[in-house]
Amino acid sequence: DDVDIACTIADGLELAGYQTYVAHDAFSALRLTEGFAPDVALLDIGLPDIDGCELAARLRERHGKDLVMMCVTAYGDDAHRAKAAAAGVQAYFVKPVPLRTLRAAIAKLLPDAAHDDAGLQM
Repeated sequence: DDVDIACTIADGLELAGYQTYVAHDAFSALRLTEGFAPDVALLDIGLPDIDGCELAARLRERHGKDLVMMCVTAYGDDAHRAKAAAAGVQAYFVKPVPLRTLRAAIAKLLPDAAHDDAGLQM
């Protein structure tokens, strides 16, 4: 939901060779992923329409178990972490998170795609 943080992360990932798409609310993200299947979704919990855990559950339903989902959020408590894990989120980071940490998590969760010259769709 934070435009500056989302754009900074997207820009940093693009500089590392990833293809990115950015949405600033859950319903925009759902519309965006109607036209393609992302490899990775970086989600915030505190979105203006539905929370990131509900978005994660909807994305998991739409794109299946192969979609890697990671939270980048200000909510660091155990309750939010558990809710995100139940929705299918594989990695959870509390802001601020270094870009190298996100890239390392992507490489770990998608080792084959991390070396794809075409880049990932984020």
